Amino acid sequence: MNTPFFSIITPSYNPGFRLQKTIGSILGQTFWDYEVIVKDAGSSDGSLDGLPADGRIRLIRQKDSGIYDGMNQAVAAARGEYLYFLNCGDVLFSPDVLEKMIIAGLDVDQNSRHLQRLGAGGGEQGFGAA
Repeated sequence: MNTPFFSIITPSYNPGFRLQKTIGSILGQTFWDYEVIVKDAGSSDGSLDGLPADGRIRLIRQKDSGIYDGMNQAVAAARGEYLYFLNCGDVLFSPDVLEKMIIAGLDVDQNSRHLQRLGAGGGEQGFGAA
C-alpha cells in the first residue's frame, strides 16, 4: 500500500460549493505526494457530486457525532506520514504551500498543531516524540 507524505483531511457536511473550492486548492499544489480524505457525515446537498475523479481523493461517507468525531474517523483511515486538516471553504494560500513546508524541513512543527506525525501502529504523536 502506498504511503503518501501528507494525508489532507477535509471534514464535510452539506458544504455546498466550498468543498470544490478547498479540493481545487489542494489539487493545484506543486507537491503531489499526498492523499485527500473527504470525510462526509451524510451530505444531501449534492456537494459530493462535484468531486473530481482523482486517485488521490478518498471519500469516506460515515455518520458521526460531530466534526471532531468525523476528524477522528478520518485520522483512523489516513495513510500519510503527516496529517493536515483543511476545512471546507478553506484554501491553501498558494500552489506551493506543501512544497515550502517540505523545503523548510517541516519547521512548522514548532508553531502549528495542524500538522501531526503518525506513530508506529497508526497512533498520533506530537512532534519531537520518539
